[in-house]
Amino acid sequence: RKPPPVLTEMALASLPLVSFSAFLYCFSLYTLWPLQIVFVLSRVCADHGYDNISDCHSDSNVSGIASRINSYLSLAVTVPTIATVMWIGALMDRFGRKPIIITTAFASLFACLWFFLCSRLHWNIWILLVGQILQGITGGASSAIASLFAYASDVSSQVATKHSEEHVTIAPNFARPKTFGLLNALLYLGACLGPLTQGIMRQQGVSITSCFGFLVALNAVNATFVLFIPESHPPSRRVQLSAIDSFIKPIRLLFEPSQFSHRWGLLWVALSFSFVYASYLGEVPSFVLFSKHRFDMPDQYISYYLASASFLRAVGSGILLRQGLPWMGKLYPHRDHHELQLLFVFVGCCGYSLCFLTQALATSTSTVFISLCFFPLAGMMFPGVRSVMSSVTPSDGQGLIFGAISELESISGAIGPFLYGQLYAATVHEFSACALIVAAIVCFLGGICCLVVVRQPQKAEHLALLEGK
Repeated sequence: RKPPPVLTEMALASLPLVSFSAFLYCFSLYTLWPLQIVFVLSRVCADHGYDNISDCHSDSNVSGIASRINSYLSLAVTVPTIATVMWIGALMDRFGRKPIIITTAFASLFACLWFFLCSRLHWNIWILLVGQILQGITGGASSAIASLFAYASDVSSQVATKHSEEHVTIAPNFARPKTFGLLNALLYLGACLGPLTQGIMRQQGVSITSCFGFLVALNAVNATFVLFIPESHPPSRRVQLSAIDSFIKPIRLLFEPSQFSHRWGLLWVALSFSFVYASYLGEVPSFVLFSKHRFDMPDQYISYYLASASFLRAVGSGILLRQGLPWMGKLYPHRDHHELQLLFVFVGCCGYSLCFLTQALATSTSTVFISLCFFPLAGMMFPGVRSVMSSVTPSDGQGLIFGAISELESISGAIGPFLYGQLYAATVHEFSACALIVAAIVCFLGGICCLVVVRQPQKAEHLALLEGK
């Protein structure tokens, strides 16, 4: 019998390089995000005759126009991503991981280069749509992160040891969690250091154009790195998948019966995840414009706030959720573990709701930072939903359920920034905090949906016991 494919030593040795690439990508992404908002606002201010950007923050018309433009730029990335993210997953299984990693790295480089040229050459702001659409066609951040995790999965699933005449493949239990934990830690670190670096650069007087140039150099380094990584998915393990099936089957799985008593319980949990994810992505640009419009908050303070929020979410995800679930299991041993997980998800939804509500009720720059107290609770939401959706799905459907989650992330990433951007632009004159309050309400309703679904199995079992008596 032909021995199973064994990963080469080069693929195993390249894991630190791939992990560093994940850090650079996330660092660049979260540095570009607030920088894009400030850049659009500065261009709109210049178009309205303001010589100093700080003089136009209180102008409701300028803030509303900037919000609409940012929502369109986000939509230009996420709409193509919705159509391509599932098919790119099938291409990874057919052609390997490395081509997708290289493609997404160069797409990110082109997007940052396009921002730099638009700022340097004073192009029309709408030309930015070209770079955004190209990045969306290649799958955007969803495909980039998914391809890096797929590479890490290939490397960590097998540890090759070569004997004199045969190959033996060993898969220790600690390999995959250890590798995924490293990638998650570096992604959170990039999300924390990106806004922090952008804030420090702006505080030191570095121009927006120079900041874009820094991102171009950073992405060029990343694109160079990934050119030299070996392929982790050997040809003997590649399969040709139908593009239609790769798009339809993950969504169909959400409508199939699950371990919840509600027939579509898994669908309701997924929708709850989508509501909160859309509110989070849509609320961030609205918060940046809101804080500048009402409090004239400096760029560096906004960057420090976003960096602190990312770090505190990592604390909630890595400490509160992992340590809290076993503690709750010992405290309430009669409770179903699905119910305990979704109780933590409910707390996470309430954490996001309290964050957004506190931002809306802030009266000064200092009181805005009070909302950071609730981000550790919010950090339990997204990993908690992924955990419970995976636990109620059969082992042969894990790939499909995570494919469905990626598609829901893409759809939420398209709808959230667009709707909340339009809502902020429409209400900035009368009530500038309206978008933040709506986001808080939607997040709380998402938590209620999870709580209602998870309570149903317990009620059904209780009724069955009563009938038996």
